[in-house]
Amino acid sequence: MIGSLKGRVTLVTPEYSIVETGGVGYRVFMTSPSLSKMELDREAKLYVHTAVREDAIWLYGFFDYDEYKLFLILLGVSGIGPRGALSILSFAAPDAFRVAVLRQDVKALTRLPGVGKKTAERLLLELRDKLGFLAEDKDYPAAAFTDGGESGPCDEAAQALLALGYSSGEIMPVLKKTDTGRMTTQEIIKAVLKGLSGR
Repeated sequence: MIGSLKGRVTLVTPEYSIVETGGVGYRVFMTSPSLSKMELDREAKLYVHTAVREDAIWLYGFFDYDEYKLFLILLGVSGIGPRGALSILSFAAPDAFRVAVLRQDVKALTRLPGVGKKTAERLLLELRDKLGFLAEDKDYPAAAFTDGGESGPCDEAAQALLALGYSSGEIMPVLKKTDTGRMTTQEIIKAVLKGLSGR
């Protein structure tokens, strides 16, 4: 089984990339966030899951170890295959997904592609005790893929920053130091981004 792959990126498509090493080009299916980091003719190192079928061998690759580990955990959920897990992680960062599960937020999960109410309930049931590797900030705001209808400016700002690719570990320390009392969502986002750039 291939567990990692390091080589030159020769092709990037909306669904997969081709990484060449040792004269062999490997087609690797990836999440949208990971694909956005792939640069042509540059070297990339990926964590890889190998799925073997009777008629094919499929590779699924990830830049981020938490994303890779969450992908493996999702594969253990009844009815979730590699393509379904990849689709979920293309729309929900690991931190955002973890928050939705910890909060038992069915509504948030049903906003993900291919996840209906029954699948969302199954995800909550089977994953609530399996996400300890991401449970560093249990007071983290709502997940990035929720509509934020009942959230205040801080939650909405955090959601937007999660969607931009920042992790809870980066956002929370800066957010907690920011006096957000009378600030709008946009002002909070700008303040946190400024704080992150100055670190």
